[in-house]
Amino acid sequence: PPSPKPHYRSAYRYPGLEDLNEDTLETFSPFEIGVRLFDYSSLEPLLAAHIYTASAKGQVPFHPVSMYLLGLYRREQDYSRHEVLRILRHSEDGQSLRHCTGFEDEFPGESGLRYFEGQLTPELQMEINALQLDALYQAGLRARLRCPCCVLVVTPSRAVARWADRPVDTGQPG
Repeated sequence: PPSPKPHYRSAYRYPGLEDLNEDTLETFSPFEIGVRLFDYSSLEPLLAAHIYTASAKGQVPFHPVSMYLLGLYRREQDYSRHEVLRILRHSEDGQSLRHCTGFEDEFPGESGLRYFEGQLTPELQMEINALQLDALYQAGLRARLRCPCCVLVVTPSRAVARWADRPVDTGQPG
């Protein structure tokens, strides 16, 4: 479904694999590696349709993938919303996070991040996970990297955790 919003205050762009090498694999965080292995652009219509509504107020929201990735980073690092937003705004410490998520000059507040994360229902998270699994399968990531691949599901929801706590048979050895 198309987004009810015509534009956003942030601009997620897939960073690509070009800067992944032996040196950067040693220095990048798991989050920084993950956003390079998976292009989250395909989640924009799904997230926007479930989270944003047309508004007569004319408020321009942040890109849904930017917000989704910011929430993933927050949970992966076990930061409070206040901590992750402080890092995002910091000129040096937040540089990589801004690059990975697409934030530039404007940043969400705690209430905006709380609202966005609250809209990620277990059902929506399961739909996102299914899209990610499908994308990994279609891309042939296992074959290209010549190593076993897995999907890590990070969720505050017990229902989603139970759903994700199972192996997924991709039909590939390893």
